[in-house]
Amino acid sequence: GQAGGAGTSGFIIVEEFYATAPTEQVFTASGTWTKPTGCRSVRVRLLGAGGGGGGAVATTSCCGDVPGSGGIGGYAGYSEKWVDVTGISSVTVTIGPGGTAGTSGPGNGGTGGTTSFGVHAQATGGVGGALGNATEGPNGAGGTASLGTLNVDGNKAGSITNSPIAAGSPGTYAMGYTGVVTASGTAGAAGVLLGAPGMGGFSNTPALGRAGAAGTSGVIIVEEFY
Repeated sequence: GQAGGAGTSGFIIVEEFYATAPTEQVFTASGTWTKPTGCRSVRVRLLGAGGGGGGAVATTSCCGDVPGSGGIGGYAGYSEKWVDVTGISSVTVTIGPGGTAGTSGPGNGGTGGTTSFGVHAQATGGVGGALGNATEGPNGAGGTASLGTLNVDGNKAGSITNSPIAAGSPGTYAMGYTGVVTASGTAGAAGVLLGAPGMGGFSNTPALGRAGAAGTSGVIIVEEFY
């Protein structure tokens, strides 16, 4: 017989509130976070970038072929951390670019880039979906997260999900759902909001392959406490 696997332990997050309301900076492009005067600690939440959707090769005849469908890109990883910045004046911010769209053939989707807040928290992007060639290409694996107090690996594409960042402010920067292919014989639809993967293309036309869609870039939200 074979033994089962052990479950993982629980955890507790304690949020400490201050007399002065926190300020916030949102980064959708790489740059530098500069500490505001009087800031003592920050809560950092970040997402890697979504993987790109795979393309689909054109079918070879009009009848009887199995349609080609590119794989969906993987979801990005998510990391969150409280950082004491009393001895820190600035931090380098890196925002991962979205994974590239797979072409109509040959074209796997690109892997999304890594988002990081200096050495304090990091999340990689989702893996690109594979090319579909008269079959369905495999979906991309999710990205990983590390260094943070809370690290959540991204889901493999194919299960619709939201990131923990979705409940935070500003909600418009939440990791969104993948796009949806509304009909066969179409290109993949782009991910919605940041950190989301692109859909794969879906070809059922003899003469035409279909491209996948690019994933969307990562994001960092920095809440500043005084």
